[in-house]
Amino acid sequence: YGAGKLAGEQAVLAASPRNLVLRTSWLFGPHPTQTKSYIHTVLRLAGSGAVLKATSDQLAAPTYAPDLAGWTWSLLRQDASGLFHAVNDEGLSRYDWTLGILEAARECGLLANLPAVESVTTAYFTPRMRRPGYTVLGNGKLAGRLNRSCGSWRVGLRNMLAADWPR
Repeated sequence: YGAGKLAGEQAVLAASPRNLVLRTSWLFGPHPTQTKSYIHTVLRLAGSGAVLKATSDQLAAPTYAPDLAGWTWSLLRQDASGLFHAVNDEGLSRYDWTLGILEAARECGLLANLPAVESVTTAYFTPRMRRPGYTVLGNGKLAGRLNRSCGSWRVGLRNMLAADWPR
């Protein structure tokens, strides 16, 4: 799974010492027409009354797209180069992220009741592609370069739901 990504990163970095590569994970954010994101799926299922199933053995750091755009712009203005892990603070499992999404939706008035969420392993979904279970990226290098924290995905999620969610 990661071999192709790594080869692409290495090729970009080898092409010029001025090139910039940003690794990110679990990207989410507002979009005028996109309704197939993980967040949309969770909230659609929550509204259906179904018991949600989310993996407890896949861990990463969600990344709010407007934050990623801001970091990218800042790095370009600084003429930064090299490889940076560009993710929000706090890695967690898909299960815990699902709980966070539901709680934020409740706080924003999008859900009256929280549905049940069952913790399952990745094998439950019989995936066609094997992925590593732990892919939490450390954003310390990016935070150091920006001279500030990369911020919480929770803030980005609340912003997305409060401002951009269809009601």
